[in-house]
Amino acid sequence: MKKRILAAILSFVMLMSVSVSAAVYGDADGDGSVTSRDASAAMDYVLDSGKLPSAENFITMLDMDGNGEINSADVAYILQKVLDSTFRSPVEKGEVPPYEPTEVSTESATQATTAEPVTQATTAEPTTQATTVEPTTQATTEKPVETTTEAFTDGVIRSPHSMDVNSFLSDPYFDSTVDKTNLQGANGDYRIRIKSGEYIEFTVSKGANVYITAKHASTTDGDPRSLFLSAVNGSYSKEVEYKMGDPYEEILYGAKLEGTYRITSSAHMDIKEIRITFDDVEMPTETTTVIEMPEVPSEITTNDTSIEVGDFSELKSAISKTNVDIYIKNDIECTDSLRLDNRNANVNIIGVTQSDGTLPSIDFTPFRDSATSTGESGTGIRISGSGYSFENVIVEKAPDCGIRIKNSSTSASNCFFKNCIFRYNNNSGISMTNGTHDVTFIAVDSYRNGDIVNKCGDDADGFSPKLGCGNNIYFYNCRAWENSDDGWDSYESSPYVGNIYYIECLAWNNGNPNVFTGEYDYKNGFPLDKNLLYVEQILREDPDFETKFNNKQVSSWPRVTIRLYGGMTRTYEQLLSDAWGGNPNGFKFGSSATPSKSYRYIENCIAFDHVDNAHQSPAKGYDQNGGSARFDIINGLSFDNQQNYWMDKMTAISQEGTALSFGGGQADTTKNLKISSPSDSEQESLRTAVHNYRDEIYDFVYSDKTPGIKLCPVFNR
Repeated sequence: MKKRILAAILSFVMLMSVSVSAAVYGDADGDGSVTSRDASAAMDYVLDSGKLPSAENFITMLDMDGNGEINSADVAYILQKVLDSTFRSPVEKGEVPPYEPTEVSTESATQATTAEPVTQATTAEPTTQATTVEPTTQATTEKPVETTTEAFTDGVIRSPHSMDVNSFLSDPYFDSTVDKTNLQGANGDYRIRIKSGEYIEFTVSKGANVYITAKHASTTDGDPRSLFLSAVNGSYSKEVEYKMGDPYEEILYGAKLEGTYRITSSAHMDIKEIRITFDDVEMPTETTTVIEMPEVPSEITTNDTSIEVGDFSELKSAISKTNVDIYIKNDIECTDSLRLDNRNANVNIIGVTQSDGTLPSIDFTPFRDSATSTGESGTGIRISGSGYSFENVIVEKAPDCGIRIKNSSTSASNCFFKNCIFRYNNNSGISMTNGTHDVTFIAVDSYRNGDIVNKCGDDADGFSPKLGCGNNIYFYNCRAWENSDDGWDSYESSPYVGNIYYIECLAWNNGNPNVFTGEYDYKNGFPLDKNLLYVEQILREDPDFETKFNNKQVSSWPRVTIRLYGGMTRTYEQLLSDAWGGNPNGFKFGSSATPSKSYRYIENCIAFDHVDNAHQSPAKGYDQNGGSARFDIINGLSFDNQQNYWMDKMTAISQEGTALSFGGGQADTTKNLKISSPSDSEQESLRTAVHNYRDEIYDFVYSDKTPGIKLCPVFNR
């Protein structure tokens, strides 16, 4: 349960005009503002033996540096205020106390009774052109009086309020149940330490500006930490990243805010002051823009040495070499795993496309059927080295993942995949973990991978860059559909998953157990998929089933038992019950362990048709899975999922284009991502275009062909 370290209610009422007698430092003529007229009057006073044209009672308010006299230095301070509305003189900043003479003249005494100069302890910034009486000292327990002069005409109250460590417990606006151990510091450097999971909460009225003075609370280099100001209702969020060693700096976190807000942090942060004003200010222009995706290769570079292979023995021998191109002439059945473990191998594995356009298959069926146990040892292709490329090949039916890139000691990396298909593997199509980095996928399809025998669908994703996967994993125009778990999964514990880029990618209908029994195809008019384990068993027991399927003569779906791994079984009833572990999400961006320094780039991506009937949690199109990654997004489309967007912990650094949502069974939850819902006619048009695209992809891959780069025609590019 999150621990609330502070709750403050700052309610300021808007008044049209309240007339009081007030004075402001630098205001020579007493009109409630500091203008060039005041600078001129002060100069006249200095040059002409102390003669003021009016408002003699304000002479003391011209002593900007507290030295007991008015001279050219005070004039310079006043002029600086005219030029810069945020400027504060030494007295106003509390650097020196205001001059207090032991004996005062009649004139001075009169002036002292009509104005209250700001005390040394104040931290509030003075108001500008339309100004207010300065607040009392920060240690007070009295509610600041909200006053303004008759000079105000816009009806906006501008009473600043400041909270720092000295007023943290005594201020009546803040909860007295604050943990005193959070007041840290030495040698006068007191601050409020806020930890991950704690928050400061306050409520402000319309027009409030929130300034925070904070710094990093670590001594570790390369450890960025972030402080967030977020509206409780999700309508506003501002993140500032701090680096170790940076000094305290006051930063404007929000302008013209209204409602209840929380200050949270990604890790320990030290806050020295929170200042709330009602001046007319604007937020500085954000300098953060969409992070450009680094250039990635689009073609493999071939070597001078090439090897043609036609069977498993030849392929296994060829992949042990370096600096070679390996051409696969035909389908190859593999009786064991293939291991690629050379560093900087510079090996390209290229399928020779047949005259009818079909791709050769690296088929692990014999290995799968001979396996007597589950686990990583059943991976089809195991890459622990670097510098391997694949193009125009199908990887299918491995006992575990089709391809697993992993090496905890040397960091497997720099791999390239183009126009490939991963399918019918008994875990994820491709998995990347343990520091894997710099891997590029272009026009790769991963579908109908499912661990339905050993885990009842719990872990098999289309693409799995998770569990410590490193930076620079690029997916361009890739498609993940009808896998037993997620389309993309970036689940993590420690260390966190690095930067991942999704461009022109699609995910649909993942986590659906009816896909793996074959019923989905029957109900939706698709051909019988004879590569599914369950359908294979039906055909063994009923050779006429394909005819019945094609003629729509199946009255009730066959109940059979499937077997793998030396006898492990799974029944129809188990697949279609609460035991089903599939987690139907399109793009899963992390887990509860995902920190804010994790990064995702999303451009022109689509998620649809994710429904979970086995669990209480709804299936999502875009799923944070409890993680707090930051992201940039250029266009997104999510529809007909039980929940289209669940991203209320993720922070959008930037957003371009539109994030569209419709047909969701549950309301979207986002932090600062703006979601749009198209009209009914636009929804139907989008749905038709995407479904037509999906059916074209089906036509290619079920014919053992690659669609290649094929963009879905729904975004303006």
